[in-house]
Amino acid sequence: EYARGESADNAGFYEAKNADIETGLAVSGIGEGDVLRRLCEWIYVNRERFRGRVLEIGCDNGILSCFAARLLPECELVCIDRCAASIEAARRLVGRLGVMNARFERAEAGQLSRASFDTVFSSRTAHENFRRLDAAPVEGVEAQSELFERCLADYAACLAGLCAPGGRLLTVERMGRTSLLRGWLRALAAAGMHVEEGGWTELSAQELGGE
Repeated sequence: EYARGESADNAGFYEAKNADIETGLAVSGIGEGDVLRRLCEWIYVNRERFRGRVLEIGCDNGILSCFAARLLPECELVCIDRCAASIEAARRLVGRLGVMNARFERAEAGQLSRASFDTVFSSRTAHENFRRLDAAPVEGVEAQSELFERCLADYAACLAGLCAPGGRLLTVERMGRTSLLRGWLRALAAAGMHVEEGGWTELSAQELGGE
């Protein structure tokens, strides 16, 4: 199920997980170690796509943030998360590692100034910003794609609006259905974004309890 604020609200889990940095890192490693490894590999392969002032949305405890910051010393990273414990854990991690070009703020994407980032990086955040509509169930890929586009339109417009002129959005999302992926791409296109040549990759990783 995808929704904002109801079934997809995992704030309590993230507060508990990141109550101390050691627990947070351990749980991340056990539950999503393969996912994080794949994402780090993706960031490394696509490192030239990151430039200038970079916004990371949904930074959790800062594992990806610190990897990216060390890999991209010429970039300034602003990393946000809605969970206070995650931000505190990330700040401790960045201090422990001596990373100087990343800072962490408790915020949501919609609270930030528009058109202020050269690169916007969203990692697995679309499913937490999925607007539930009062609509009857639909069948068929085309009809479902249209419905998912409507559900994701507000978030896609929010992300697009954060990109400075000539900026770039890098999005790595859970898209288990063809119709969901098509809906997300349509929502981004409606917000003025387009897929760059060579800018599409399918990733597969194992999470604890599923893929």
